Amino acid sequence: MTVEPRLRRLERTNRLLLVLLLALGASHIGREVRGGEKTETLRCQRLEIVDEEGAVTVALGTDEEGSSGVFIHDKRGRLRITLTHDREQSALFLRDRSGDVRLGTALFAHGGAGYALHGPHGKGAAVLYYKDDGSLTFYGKEGDTLHRVPGK
Repeated sequence: MTVEPRLRRLERTNRLLLVLLLALGASHIGREVRGGEKTETLRCQRLEIVDEEGAVTVALGTDEEGSSGVFIHDKRGRLRITLTHDREQSALFLRDRSGDVRLGTALFAHGGAGYALHGPHGKGAAVLYYKDDGSLTFYGKEGDTLHRVPGK
């Protein structure tokens, strides 16, 4: 048998094994949803929910920086919402169609917290921040401070 037919046979076998593995996993999860046999913990490194075409719409796992989170994509595969936590801080980001963060909120490791409304392409912002006292700052399109309202 030459290499090409052996490769095709191996690929078919791999596809069959993948289908069987997915069916087994779906069967196990289906049992959980229907209230069947109880499993204390379902462990995996990443869970992905896909649409009819197989594109990931929601992923639970870690990002490139190692932050744990929920990552929601639109129908075109663009990342639109992230809810993440690394070892020290948590954040929620909402992105526009071009992928720019337009709304962000974070609880920082140093104890401060804030909300930021960003303009298109990250140009301009209104930032509400609180740690020991609060502030509201408006930034222009070039990053310059337009107006700052101190907390005290």
